Amino acid sequence: MKAPALILLMLVLFFSGCIQQQTITYVCPDGSEVADPSLCHAPGQLPGPLAEEPAANPGQVQAAPAENETQAIPQEPPPNISCYKNDGGDKFFRSVAVIRSGPTILQQQEDVCLSPSDLKEFYCHGGELRYLTYECSNGCAEGRCNRELVRSECIDTDGGGAGHLNTRGRIIYRDYYSDGSMEERFLVEDYCDGTTLTEYSCPGSMDTTSRYRKSELACLGCSDGACPP
Repeated sequence: MKAPALILLMLVLFFSGCIQQQTITYVCPDGSEVADPSLCHAPGQLPGPLAEEPAANPGQVQAAPAENETQAIPQEPPPNISCYKNDGGDKFFRSVAVIRSGPTILQQQEDVCLSPSDLKEFYCHGGELRYLTYECSNGCAEGRCNRELVRSECIDTDGGGAGHLNTRGRIIYRDYYSDGSMEERFLVEDYCDGTTLTEYSCPGSMDTTSRYRKSELACLGCSDGACPP
């Protein structure tokens, strides 16, 4: 009985050693042997720490589009609001103040007389329209204050000298106003009627009633408002 028992004991020890050896040694698909099947790497994948790098890189590549997708879409800048007044705030000139957004007119106001002596003058303040009220000393008409005429100056363009008959001249008045402005007014011009020249000139210094003097002179071949030399 002792020999069979001894043989049985030896068989148990032999098979237990084989089972133990199978539990600690694994053969991976690429033929490598490892102690744990989780250490096997996929076909074409490098073993060791480098095996994890391909998994990290795809994650980083995917993160970039996700970040771009969350960026806000750039918005268009706010409308370009501008205000324009073509007279610069001159109470002696009627004009229109306009607020624009690009080419679009948002608002406009024109200077207006509130009464025969009061003017409502609009002006720009940044991107807003504002106004001032003026009392016009010479009255208000057609959206502007009437200017005070300080003096007038008569000008004969042909000079009125010895050769003035040989040059066609004009009578022009320059009017100077209290606001510092000046305007020119054309009155009359020399002309021919056949051989007769109608010559205009400024009035004398003592003549305060006439705007100009008129003379009719006979000449040979009057042409283009002047006598030939």
